[in-house]
Amino acid sequence: MITGYLIGDRQLVAKFQAAGPAMKLDLDKTVQKLGFALQLRVQRDYLRGPRPGRLGVVTSRLITSITQGAADSRSRFESTATTAYSYVGTNVSYGEMWENGFTRKIGAGARGGNFSGMSDAAKSRYFSKHPPGQKDMPPRAFLAPALEDMKPIIVAELEKSLNEAAKKAMS
Repeated sequence: MITGYLIGDRQLVAKFQAAGPAMKLDLDKTVQKLGFALQLRVQRDYLRGPRPGRLGVVTSRLITSITQGAADSRSRFESTATTAYSYVGTNVSYGEMWENGFTRKIGAGARGGNFSGMSDAAKSRYFSKHPPGQKDMPPRAFLAPALEDMKPIIVAELEKSLNEAAKKAMS
């Protein structure tokens, strides 16, 4: 069994309490900075350009939806007295579909098409190319892999911020 004693524990607690607001502000800044870095990683590395297994968007609607400060954005920073959160996400409905995968209907009625004016031969040609049914679309995630890529950076930056805050409190 190992037993340890801290000499001067009251003084240490008093220093941490006095430094608390400054430490919290520094940590908030770090969390917000990391949120912006994750947002940039998603936009730049996961939503632009043709990459195998990645989304490679055609329009900028999904990219611009992942921006902090927009009125209805899911990307935001929140802080309370004891916590700091940086959310990175999208409010575009198809963003969640691509992130998690989905099943789409193909063929008759999938596009809400009206085939009543088509000749039987035209219908036959259409359905031979587009048989009715469903197709599972695998996930082409862009949020989760970006967070996973940044995990070591996030942990290192938070450790660094906490260590610096503790050094400030001790001095």
